[in-house]
Amino acid sequence: MAAVITVIFEGEPLVAYVVTDPGHQHQGWATALIEQALQVVVESGGTRANLAVTVGNPARALYEQLGFRRFDAA
Repeated sequence: MAAVITVIFEGEPLVAYVVTDPGHQHQGWATALIEQALQVVVESGGTRANLAVTVGNPARALYEQLGFRRFDAA
């Protein structure tokens, strides 16, 4: 129904991929999986995680609700 892939990239956790089957969207699957992945980061001693998302992606609102903040790489 949904999957989240988190990796270590350049020494920091990166939420690399989030996908939810269209028939199961808006039911909390992605939220629950991202929260679980972030809990693993915390339990491993991490204090932050990163992700990249394209402008206009409707998932941006979810990421912001989960505490991710916009950062424009120069």
